[in-house]
Amino acid sequence: MTVRSEVLALAAFGPLAPEVEWDEQSIEDFAAAIEAVPVPISAEEREALLPLFDRPYEDSVWGVAWGVLHLLETAPEDGWELRLPRAASYWYDLLAVRWENYLASPDPR
Repeated sequence: MTVRSEVLALAAFGPLAPEVEWDEQSIEDFAAAIEAVPVPISAEEREALLPLFDRPYEDSVWGVAWGVLHLLETAPEDGWELRLPRAASYWYDLLAVRWENYLASPDPR
């Protein structure tokens, strides 16, 4: 499968800069790029988007980065969250913890 153009446009924002470096137009463009990605995403698209979170900052780019996290969670369930480089990024850790919580829930999909 190929990576769709909408995913490539979103991936071009990464790795995400800290919040203080974003202006209002950039945040709006980032949010629009997230909204443009059809879900679910493929494993290849997941790999294209993961570098967005290859950053030492915990901030969420004024809340918009949560949209990327939700896109990543639509990727195929193959345990990829458990293979993330733990402690390399707050967001990688968050994805892994959310995956572990999902697996521990009483009624996972």
